[in-house]
Amino acid sequence: MQINFTGHQVEITPALRQFAESKLDRLNRYSDNITSIQVTLGVEKLQQIAEATVRIPKIEIHARSESDD
Repeated sequence: MQINFTGHQVEITPALRQFAESKLDRLNRYSDNITSIQVTLGVEKLQQIAEATVRIPKIEIHARSESDD
């Protein structure tokens, strides 16, 4: 499984990358066929935004979350 990180107006630090990878590793419980994950972390005004696109053969799953913290 390949995980790619992108930051919009935010630096992807090693600690941030490790935290996200530990959360995404849980997806292996549900499917062994995950080919890649694209993670985008960003800041818009006061909102912290995290987006992820998980690619499985023939399927693409997208998730987005926003928070003040």
